[in-house]
Amino acid sequence: MNDIVELIFEIQEFIKRIDKGVIKAQEAEDFFADSITKAKNIYIINTDEWRLLDRWENENGYHWHQQCKSGTYADTSTKNKIQSLEFKLLEIKNIDSTNVSKKDTNIPRIIYLKAQYGDDFIDYIKDEVGVDNFLKDVFTRKEEQKRDFILNDKKAETFFKKWASFVHKYKNLYGQGIRDCDAISKLQQAGILTDDSLYKFRNILFKSDFELNKEFVAELEDNIIKLNEADSKLDLSINGRDKKLIESKIW
Repeated sequence: MNDIVELIFEIQEFIKRIDKGVIKAQEAEDFFADSITKAKNIYIINTDEWRLLDRWENENGYHWHQQCKSGTYADTSTKNKIQSLEFKLLEIKNIDSTNVSKKDTNIPRIIYLKAQYGDDFIDYIKDEVGVDNFLKDVFTRKEEQKRDFILNDKKAETFFKKWASFVHKYKNLYGQGIRDCDAISKLQQAGILTDDSLYKFRNILFKSDFELNKEFVAELEDNIIKLNEADSKLDLSINGRDKKLIESKIW
């Protein structure tokens, strides 16, 4: 599951606990505010998705963090507010609720998670608190593994360095103020890139928006080759431009 789906899943599980009557009002308000912040941090600022969420937040007055009377428990209005965030994220993501919670599979949640995550799951308590702790541990561990991979893997380091060199070259060719996406379009038109797949992979790697597995590592290797080829073609293009300038009669 990617980050936004994980968040929707968390929200759905939290709503179940409100229905059980075990969530205090302030806990619910804090969870609601934190979830909005998490969602806005997942989306890149000022993208369409970010703005849709920002508009919804402001138009509903949800940017105010409500304080509740001590000892009170979450009521229906608080639940509805949190549920409205779930619905908004599902709408932005354009997915059906059942794709997140697996509610219509008829597989008990404990069995589904054990099948999904392996025998580690039997080390956890078989209740909602244990499930929540397990999921938190799994997702945190995955993020730490990806962070370590980006910081320490030699192939990832090679890609980052090559991409920095590539950007430096195309900015020298097209101007320092050019946006990456516009430069990529120009490079496609010039035949230096065949498509924007290299740029898309760069975005996935830079945002850590990937599953760390053999397939991804193989994809990384393929994109290093693509990057080397594009870098070589870009050298020829820059050299050609410089030669034209040197031979120009304008001098």
